[in-house]
Amino acid sequence: MIFLAAILVAFFAFFTVIFLIIALKNKRALDLNYRMRRHNAVNVQKKEATVDDLIIKAYKFLQKISKPLVEKNLAQSLEYRMRQAGLPLLGGEYIVLNILAMALVGFLTWFITFNYIFSITGAVLVPLIFWLIVLMLKNRRLNSFTEQLGTSLITISNALRA
Repeated sequence: MIFLAAILVAFFAFFTVIFLIIALKNKRALDLNYRMRRHNAVNVQKKEATVDDLIIKAYKFLQKISKPLVEKNLAQSLEYRMRQAGLPLLGGEYIVLNILAMALVGFLTWFITFNYIFSITGAVLVPLIFWLIVLMLKNRRLNSFTEQLGTSLITISNALRA
C-alpha cells in the first residue's frame, strides 16, 4: 500500500513539474504568445530551443490536440483563469492536459494494482491537483500585485506632486 502511494505521489509530482516547466518557459511572452496563437496569425516558438527538447515536443503535441477545443471556444472561462494565474496555456490545452494525465495515472495505477477503485481515485485526483495548482498560482500573483500596488500609487503621487 505504501508502494502504491509512493508511485501515485511520484506521478503527480512528475505532471506537476511538467506543468510548471511549460508555464515558466513561456512566461515572458504570455500575452503576445496568447494573442498570436489565439488568432492563428503566427506560430510563435523560441528559436534557441532545439528540436530534440522534450518539453517543446510535448507542448506542440498539446497544441495540436487541443486545436479543435480552442477553435470552438469551449474553454473561454478556463483561458481567463489561466491568464489570471500567469500560465501560458489556452483553456483547451489545459483540458487536454488534464485528460491525458487522468488517463495515464488511471492506467498506470490499474496496471500496478489491478484495482479499479485505486485507478479511478488516482484519475479523479489529477484534475483536482491541477486546479489547486492554478488557484495557488492565481492567488500568489494577486497577492504580489496587491503588495506592489501601494508602492506604485505612492510613487505616482510623489511624481505628480513634483
